[in-house]
Amino acid sequence: MQQTLNHEGAPASPHRPETLERAIACVRGLGPDYARYETRLLDLADRLDTGRFHLAVLGQFKRGKSTLLNALIGEDVLPRGVVPLTAVPTVVTHGARREVRVRFEDEGEEKVVEAGDAGEMRAVLLDYVAEDRNPANEKHVASVEVVHPAPLLEDVVLIDTPGIGSTHRHNTETTLALLPRCDAALFLLSADPPITEVEVGFLREVRQAVPRLFFLLNKVDYLSEDEREEAVAFLREVLAGETGEDGDDLTIFPVSARAGLRAREEGDEEAWRQSGLDAVVDHLVTFLVHEKEDVLCEAMERRARTVVDELRFHLELELRSHETPLEDLEEKCLVFDAVIREAEEKRQAIADQIEGDHRRVNALLEVEAGRLRERAIARLDEVAFEALRTSPQGPLDEQAAIDALDAFIPGYFAGLLAEITDRVDRVLAARLQRHQDQVDGLVESVRQEAATLFAVQTPAGPRREIYVVEREPFWVSRKHWGSVLSPVGADLIERVMPPRLRVRRIRERLSDQIKRLALHNVENLRWATRQNIDAAFRRFRDDLEAELDEAVQVTGTAVRIASTRRDREIEETAGEITRLKDALALVAAVSGLMTIKE
Repeated sequence: MQQTLNHEGAPASPHRPETLERAIACVRGLGPDYARYETRLLDLADRLDTGRFHLAVLGQFKRGKSTLLNALIGEDVLPRGVVPLTAVPTVVTHGARREVRVRFEDEGEEKVVEAGDAGEMRAVLLDYVAEDRNPANEKHVASVEVVHPAPLLEDVVLIDTPGIGSTHRHNTETTLALLPRCDAALFLLSADPPITEVEVGFLREVRQAVPRLFFLLNKVDYLSEDEREEAVAFLREVLAGETGEDGDDLTIFPVSARAGLRAREEGDEEAWRQSGLDAVVDHLVTFLVHEKEDVLCEAMERRARTVVDELRFHLELELRSHETPLEDLEEKCLVFDAVIREAEEKRQAIADQIEGDHRRVNALLEVEAGRLRERAIARLDEVAFEALRTSPQGPLDEQAAIDALDAFIPGYFAGLLAEITDRVDRVLAARLQRHQDQVDGLVESVRQEAATLFAVQTPAGPRREIYVVEREPFWVSRKHWGSVLSPVGADLIERVMPPRLRVRRIRERLSDQIKRLALHNVENLRWATRQNIDAAFRRFRDDLEAELDEAVQVTGTAVRIASTRRDREIEETAGEITRLKDALALVAAVSGLMTIKE
C-alpha cells in the first residue's frame, strides 16, 4: 500500500479523515487549473499531521513535578533536588535520539547536546535550569527542549514549569506567562499538606488561562488508607469551593510519582498500576489526546467542506458560462465588471480604515508603556529601599539593594509584558474582527452577484475565528531584562560624610539608576509588543488582500472563461461542457459523503 505524504513530503498522519483524503484526491484529479483548492486542502491535512497536545505540569516547589514527568517519560531525565530550578520552562518532545536543545535570548543561537542516557541528559540540564548553576537565568537561556524517544511523547508535548512558592517570584511569573500556550495542565498537589494558601491563589490565576485542569495528589505512599481518604476528601472540598464545581464531579488522582518512576525503570507493571499513574495516563493523557484529535479532525473536515463547496461553486459558474449564449454572456460580463470596480473601491476604503486602526493601536501602546514606566519606577523603588532597610549590614549596604533588584526584575517585567500584551491584544482583536467582517461581506457580495447572474447557489461562507495576535511563547521571544544597575563606589567626600548624608546619597543614586532601568526595560517590552502589533496588521492586510483577490479571480475567471468560445470549435466547447459536468458529479459525490458524515 502506498504511503500518504503530507504537504512537506513527510509521512501523513494515520488519523486523517477518509473524507479529507478523498477530497484531496478528487481536486488533484481535476488538473492544475484548480491547484489552489488542492493547496488549501493540503494545508488542512498538514495541520492534522502536526497537531500535538500540549500538557503542562504545574505545582508548588517540592511537590514532585519533575519526578512525575520522569515517571511519564519512563526515565530519570529531568533534574530533581532540594534547590529550586530557574525560571526556564523545559519542553519535552519526541525524537529518535536523546538530545538537549538550549536556546538563548540572543536570536538564532542554539546549543544541541546529544546524550547517551538519562544521566547524561540530567547533567546537561542542570547547567541551565538549576538556580544554583544559573541564578536568575544569568546565562540568558530562552528555552530548553528535551528530546526523548518515549512513546507517550508521540502525541503529547510535556511542559515542566518552574515551581511556585519558592524564594524566587520570577518562577511563578514565568509559569503564568506560558499557560495560554497549553491545552491542559496537571495540577500537582501532595499530602504534606494537601493544599496551601499559595496554591489556592495560584489555582485562581491558572483557571483563567488553561481550558482543562486535572488534579493529582502526590506522595500518597506516605499515608495510610484512612489518611489518604481524609486528604482526598479535604482537597475535594477546597477545590470545589475554588472551582465552583460539584465536589462529586471533581476527579482527583492519588498517586506516588516516586513509586511510579521506580516501577517504570524496573519494568514492573503491577507497581506502575499501584502508583496510580496508570490511571492518570489512561484517563487524562490518552483521553485528552483522543478528544483533541476528534475536535481537530471535526474542525478540519468542516473547513474542507467549505473548500469543496467553493470548488463546486466555481465549476457550476464555469459550466453555466459555457452554456450561456454568447450575446447574453457578453452582457453578463459587463455587469460583473461593474461589480468588480465597486468592490475595488470598497477594498481601498477598508484598507484606509485598517491603517488608521494600526496607528490608533500603536498610540494605545505608547500610553500603556508610559503608565507602566511610572508603575515600574515606584515598584522598584520599594524593592530597593526595603532591601536597604532590612539588610544586616544596615542602610549603607547599596549592594543589597542591587542584588534585590537583580532577583526581582526578570519576573516583574515578565508579568508586565503579559499584562500589556493582554490589554493590547483585546483591542487589536476587536478592531481586526470588525475589518474581517467587512471583507467577508465584500467577498460574499462579489460571489452573490456572480451567482445571481448565472442562477447558481452560493456556498455558505466559512465561519471565521476571531483574529488574534500569534506570537512565540514568552520564553522564546523575550529579551533579557538585564539590570543597568551597578554599584558606585563612594568618593572621598562621601566617605567622610555622616551616615545620614551617605544614606541620602545612596538613595538618590539608586533612584536615578532605577529611573534609567525602568526606561530601559519598559522600552524593551514596548518594542517587543510594537513588533507584534506591526506583524499582526501586516499579516492581516496580506491575508485579506489575498482573500479578496482570490474571490475576484476565481469568480471572474469562471464568469469570463466562456467568452473565448468565439474562437473555438463547437466540438471543443461541447467537450469542455462534458468535462465540467463530470467534474461536478465527482465533487458532488465527495461533498455528499461529507454531508452524510456530518
